[in-house]
Amino acid sequence: MQQVADKTWIYDKSVPKIDIYQNGILVNTHTLDETDYQYCHYMAVDDNDNPWFMRYISGNQLQIKKFDIATATTTNYSRPEYLGTFKKIIAAPNNAIWIVGASGVMYIENGNFHPFLVADHIELSNITDAVVDTNGKFHFVSTATNSGAIGSIENPTDTNPIFTKQYITGNYNSPLLASFKASSLGQITIDSEGSICSFATNGKGAIKLIDDDFSTEYRRQSTLAVPVQTLISDILMYPNPTHHILNIKSKYPIEKVEIFSLLGKKVFEKTDGTSLDLGKLISGVYFVKISSNNTLVSKKLVIK
Repeated sequence: MQQVADKTWIYDKSVPKIDIYQNGILVNTHTLDETDYQYCHYMAVDDNDNPWFMRYISGNQLQIKKFDIATATTTNYSRPEYLGTFKKIIAAPNNAIWIVGASGVMYIENGNFHPFLVADHIELSNITDAVVDTNGKFHFVSTATNSGAIGSIENPTDTNPIFTKQYITGNYNSPLLASFKASSLGQITIDSEGSICSFATNGKGAIKLIDDDFSTEYRRQSTLAVPVQTLISDILMYPNPTHHILNIKSKYPIEKVEIFSLLGKKVFEKTDGTSLDLGKLISGVYFVKISSNNTLVSKKLVIK
């Protein structure tokens, strides 16, 4: 599951498909065009709304899959690098993607691949988690026998990327840390002040590092010309409740109107609709999805 701007993307590998929800309503479904998506366990969505996946094929060869939403087709990339057990895939600024494995990571931007492997960077051994900040800086946490490391990679496309690390070693038995073990570092996140926090998998404490650039976690933001809340208040839908005719009024063009039952089944659709004849719908509560200004607005409708 991925949060992309104001929508939630849910990947169902058994079908395989992607369902997209907004305000609790299913607004779109994309059926993936290749059956081997069922072997992919992680997904990230880039700045162009295209989801990326990864898996290993014969001989531990890395296969990276990009699904183009506009054309509903897949582009497959094969790479010789072995990254170890997959941990996650992360969207980054500039329409980029990070693939994270237990023994290496790979940065992908504009069709170019930049691997970072444990053979060259021992601190990448046994990566447990990673996160990307709004400046595009990649932060990771890894563990060793009796130590852990919190590190980062900056400017991954440069000839000499900036690679930093800080080792945390030993066991800590103070009342504050309650037998914290550096070797149990398991998760990493960035708080609202831009500090790096890592948590112990044994439930025995956490470590906080203050990063000097104060960047928070990178998350896709809406690029709409008109904020969703402005559209919600601008679009008028009347009468509501209604017996038969529903009118929709807005100063922005209405591209499409869809009506769903409480169970999420689409029961009505019309393009460029400002006056809808709903005489065939039974009495009850429905959700109306209105497409306008490249976004979706949901409203509740009652039919008597």
